[in-house]
Amino acid sequence: MNKQDIVEFKAFIDKLKRYRNNQSSELEAVEVELWYESFDSKKINEATADERKTEAIKNNIRAGIESHIQKEKAIRARVITVRFMRVAAMLIIVVGAALFLFHNTRLKNTATAATFCEIRTKAAEMKQIVLPDHSHIWINSSSVVRYDSVTFTNNRNIYLDEGEAFFDVAKDEKHPFTVIAAKISTRVLGTSFNVRSYKNLAYASVDVKTGKVEVSNNTINNKVLLTANQEVALDTASGEFAMVFKGSDEIAGWIKGKYFLKDVSFAELNLFFQNQYGVKLVSNNEEVAHAHYTINIIEGSSLSKTIELICNIHNNKYRRLNNEITLY
Repeated sequence: MNKQDIVEFKAFIDKLKRYRNNQSSELEAVEVELWYESFDSKKINEATADERKTEAIKNNIRAGIESHIQKEKAIRARVITVRFMRVAAMLIIVVGAALFLFHNTRLKNTATAATFCEIRTKAAEMKQIVLPDHSHIWINSSSVVRYDSVTFTNNRNIYLDEGEAFFDVAKDEKHPFTVIAAKISTRVLGTSFNVRSYKNLAYASVDVKTGKVEVSNNTINNKVLLTANQEVALDTASGEFAMVFKGSDEIAGWIKGKYFLKDVSFAELNLFFQNQYGVKLVSNNEEVAHAHYTINIIEGSSLSKTIELICNIHNNKYRRLNNEITLY
């Protein structure tokens, strides 16, 4: 054996040792296993008996290993290709399905949004609209009202997403008129009533000016019937109703520019100032923050005059910084 053969033989012996100790690479393991399969012990004995056959057997082993390695590489390449094609096919299916669902959903949402008519009001703004059934709506400040312009004449559903609105409903016994707010729904045939449902308030309320209405809790199956000059307030935390009587002039007085704040919380007082004047009321004084306020305000009253009237109720003072007023 020449020097090159000795080097190759030692390298092969090292490869066998790594195979025995489970330290060989995947390719080396394949080479050793194929090497064992390429000849048996009888061939080895014959080879050692005849020196002249050793070189030929060695060359055959090399050729066999090389042949098997090339076949193994080809098989691996085919396996990888098949796996890649399967993964690619699955990705195409998944991505295609996702794109279809996205496109289909977007079309549906676009079509749905297109049929809805939405009316919004800003702070210190009020709007009046006439519905397709000739009912009238007055929408108070910072409010959002919408209805489906396509199906409205069949179901007469109005959504008060935020704020306050007064409804003067055209009579139609075959098609009840329903106002759906966040926590309560109001169902009538023909009447006039006010619905208040601001997200920043701990309650939602319905006031009836004329006729009869049915008010239901959207969370639990709880209903009450109201007649003229009655108000029901829903505590959004407990889900309980509380009923009171109100004067006819107090119901939706804001339509005529009259605001009757009766025993309101500081949070509701703040909401009034935000809606009518675009300013925020705050207080670090617990007595001020937990106090209740009763006051009548006429539209057009200046901010300074109104805040002074508020301070006179509990002998408070105030300071203003931009659009924030602090009571103390």
